[in-house]
Amino acid sequence: LLEYRAGWLSNPNPSQVQKTFPLIFSLETNRFGLYRQLSWAAYHLNAGYYGWKYRALTTLEFETGERFLYDSGLNAATVALQYFFSLKSDVISWRSAIATPQGFFATYYAYFGDPFVDKDPIVPNNLIQPDLGLPFASGEVWFFTGGAHGGWASSSAWAALDFAPPDERTDGVFCFISNYWVRAVADGIIARSQNGGVWLDLDGDGDDSTGWVIFYLHIATQDQASVGTRVNRGDPIGKASCEGGYSTATHLHIARKYNGEWIPTDCPQCASHDARPTFNLGGWQVVSIPNQEYQGYLDFNGQRLTAEQGRLSVVNRISW
Repeated sequence: LLEYRAGWLSNPNPSQVQKTFPLIFSLETNRFGLYRQLSWAAYHLNAGYYGWKYRALTTLEFETGERFLYDSGLNAATVALQYFFSLKSDVISWRSAIATPQGFFATYYAYFGDPFVDKDPIVPNNLIQPDLGLPFASGEVWFFTGGAHGGWASSSAWAALDFAPPDERTDGVFCFISNYWVRAVADGIIARSQNGGVWLDLDGDGDDSTGWVIFYLHIATQDQASVGTRVNRGDPIGKASCEGGYSTATHLHIARKYNGEWIPTDCPQCASHDARPTFNLGGWQVVSIPNQEYQGYLDFNGQRLTAEQGRLSVVNRISW
């Protein structure tokens, strides 16, 4: 994308505009520079990719009002690119990017070859979740504060759940380092550990882009498990805090990935060929509410918990 939009690989002297706005020209203050440009692009590529796979995205709409129905035979990556190139664009420019000899495909092919040679799916249709426990110790009462929401931002798959630890400050401070450990939900190896995030690799190869990976966010740097550490189910990972990403109060954000792709907590809007195993932690299974991020339930043997901010109600208390 950087090469196609701004010639960053082939042009040794890009213009100032190409340096400042390599992917999308915008005078919004949060769109200046490479980092913000890449963040914007990643957000919208995710919106197309995961929207197509897991949120029943079927239509492309331009700011000028034109609407197109995506062909049902497209794959998610193609939809992601078509969606991306429609942003801040008109239909003619969009067609030029996706359907002409000088379009994006030519740039991609020149550097990486034919993207359709390897057609093996990233996530197999018969995917089975390994046995996972709850991410805290037996006897502790935590709080189920967030139902299905973005693994990383709302545009990604709604792969994550939130849990708040038992301790609470009485001085009005909402962000603090909990005294309670967040624990490994399965055996594995710590593949990454930085900026409030810990990636627990379940296949043991130390590569967080292959196989099942459990992503923990808002883990305090203090006492955080280090890269390369082998852990057993129930071992400490770190302590909940507000570190990493955006957080207004101490909690744990936990999500699943497989082969680098976010796996939704459950998939009520999935096509049959993209069905995914329901997130199951210690027998508690997620029931999400379509199009209502952070809402939903956890069910276990006829018992139902409701995702709810706060600690004053029994409807979100969870223990084992």
